[in-house]
Amino acid sequence: MPALDIPLRVTTAPAAEEGDWLSSLEVSLDPPEYPDLTMTFGFLVKPAEVLHAFAFRVEPRGGFSSAEQAKVSAGLLRDMPIARWEKAARTAAVYHVEGEVPWAWKTDDDEESISRLAVEIVSAMNPDLDPKAGKGAARSWNRLIRLAEVTLQAEMASSRGEKSPAAYVAEQRGVAAATVRGWLHQARQAGIAPGEMPLDELQRKYPGLAQYVVTPDTELPAEG
Repeated sequence: MPALDIPLRVTTAPAAEEGDWLSSLEVSLDPPEYPDLTMTFGFLVKPAEVLHAFAFRVEPRGGFSSAEQAKVSAGLLRDMPIARWEKAARTAAVYHVEGEVPWAWKTDDDEESISRLAVEIVSAMNPDLDPKAGKGAARSWNRLIRLAEVTLQAEMASSRGEKSPAAYVAEQRGVAAATVRGWLHQARQAGIAPGEMPLDELQRKYPGLAQYVVTPDTELPAEG
């Protein structure tokens, strides 16, 4: 599952000025691959909506002496999967502010499992689309299958810590990264990508897909 199983903590801050409709919150992550560091993202929010990240910092995690704390260098930062962590932090922020449970597709990281789940997703979301009905239907079917497969491949790449899931998928498919990013955008428009549809809506519209969904056991403590 794309970075959603990292321990998370959410803290909120009041509006900077009384009557201001904007406020902020911070999401701190403790990635297991950096056991002595904590990563924190700051998000600007308005009532019931997360806008965008405006801050990022790396700091020593509690429980380590000064001598044990890692050196934070430009090289260390360059190798960090910051985009993956930002996605996990944003997911937690949206859950905290908007009350939507984050979810992801559940599949094994192999071509057969991804292809099989892609067929399940497309079939459930497009019950009237029969690829045997004609060339046009076949083209539509194949396009949606590709979008679902690319989405699943990108999710798996992200969960493995790939710094650029789109670039990884592009290499696997022999296309440009920009092409993959275009496909991922189309997948979001088609409602295939997690996050484009609330979990309760997905379960209501496509109950058969519930078995292929996983949600994180994310700890969101009380506001501080």
